[in-house]
Amino acid sequence: MTKNSVPKVPSLCGQKNMLKTLLLFLLSFPAFSQLAILPHPAVVKPERGNFSLRAGLRVWASPACANERQLLDDYWKQAGLPPLTPATKPKASDIQLLVDGARYEALGTEGYELRVSPRRIVVAGASSAGVFHGLQTLRQLLPTMGVDAVVPAILVRDKPRFSWRSFTLDEGQYPGGIETLKKLLDELALLKFNRFQWSMAATRDTPTIYTLDEVDRIKQYGRARHIHVDIRPASPSAAYSWANGNTTDLLKTIKSGQDAVVSTTSETHLSASLAQLPLDRVYRFEPIPDQLPEDLLPRMLGVNYTFLSEVPPTSERLFSQLHPRLAAAAEVAWTFQQDKKWNRFQQALEQFTKRWW
Repeated sequence: MTKNSVPKVPSLCGQKNMLKTLLLFLLSFPAFSQLAILPHPAVVKPERGNFSLRAGLRVWASPACANERQLLDDYWKQAGLPPLTPATKPKASDIQLLVDGARYEALGTEGYELRVSPRRIVVAGASSAGVFHGLQTLRQLLPTMGVDAVVPAILVRDKPRFSWRSFTLDEGQYPGGIETLKKLLDELALLKFNRFQWSMAATRDTPTIYTLDEVDRIKQYGRARHIHVDIRPASPSAAYSWANGNTTDLLKTIKSGQDAVVSTTSETHLSASLAQLPLDRVYRFEPIPDQLPEDLLPRMLGVNYTFLSEVPPTSERLFSQLHPRLAAAAEVAWTFQQDKKWNRFQQALEQFTKRWW
């Protein structure tokens, strides 16, 4: 082109085609399709393309993942997707659930890597717990009603900040019932909590309203979801100490040589009203005090959240009080501090609540 020549401008039709191509390219990435994963992972790398959730998908699972393989069938059914079929070899599969001990150094016991490409989905971890947590992330990528049956191509690499991510339900004299407890465990699992402290309903005349069989069923249900169910009141453990919200007490506990779980602070009582404990206050809570020396950080096991049933509960009342603060609590317990962003959380929560089970 010479100095005085007029540059050639694409026609209006050509411009529209270029814009359409650019838009389709951008929409092929999860960031542009309002992807929401809670709690937020350490590494999220959107990639181009989608994995089709077509009929006849073949699944291969490591022998250690028999439980997770069964749960995957349940999740597929809940999403209204075609049934999965077994694969005899990893290379012949469309979906892989892989336990690989060599990943322990990078991911720890509960970390996972989820890789979705147009050809295959691989959920990998150093243990079945890691694979399970990866499945909870995959669940959040599955389509909702009225959306095309695809999963966006993505790489997620993640592990928890704290090893102790606990929720305590104190039923008082008001039992919630087995089905409500199972639903609660499902939601705790989805948000990657790993401990359930259960203070069972009781009266003056009976130590508990639940039968031994019902208690055992809840323990088994939690175990299948990698949630350890503790019956409270329990005898104090020599391995850790419950620390209240007082920084001095917390530091004293840790410096005495005990591991600590932060609990009984105003930011962890989820039975408080939203006016008393708003969502942003739950989200911005930082369990580790600034005064804690770096060499003592491993003594901080994690955080415990509490719900006290002060009136006869219904399932609707319980979950209306927990939502959406339970998601904020999950990010405090799982997501590393540098990866927490209030604005990002709000945007993700808006999408997440549309698929809250």
